[in-house]
Amino acid sequence: MAAHAVFESGLAFDQDSWRSLPDEALITAYREGWGPRTREDAADELFRRHQSRITRWCCRFTHDRETAADLAQEILLRAYRNLDKYRGECRFSTWLYVIARNCCFTAVQRRGTEPVWIAKSQSTELPDTLSIDIHEAFETEQARQSNWRFILETLDKTEARVMLLHYGEEQ
Repeated sequence: MAAHAVFESGLAFDQDSWRSLPDEALITAYREGWGPRTREDAADELFRRHQSRITRWCCRFTHDRETAADLAQEILLRAYRNLDKYRGECRFSTWLYVIARNCCFTAVQRRGTEPVWIAKSQSTELPDTLSIDIHEAFETEQARQSNWRFILETLDKTEARVMLLHYGEEQ
């Protein structure tokens, strides 16, 4: 029996039943105002079950827990304000993650222009890709010289020149 029918029939509808309803049933309860509590309680339950996942998702985007928590709160508030616009053409979680993605993209773009965030984004934990490992560079050069020596010893001048142009100068 559907949750709505159970509630209207007067049968017991305890707190655990409320929490076990699927998202779509909670949306229906919110829109139609049925259930053991107020319609806002249906929305609270709906967003409570998605809040931690949305916060983790935002954290992966921003790499900052405080910003992620603020973003998650903004996303859930935006979804709550637009809950009547949810058409049910996709799962509720999909609709919610579209809102999350859009908010996170906007926040990251906005944050990229703020001087405070630019300074925070320069991590000391990242390797310096412009520095040269002298030992690796020396080994690479020795291997390159050894390979060219082998080519010059085994091929005639024309073949060696073709190899140099093709592999050495990428022509």
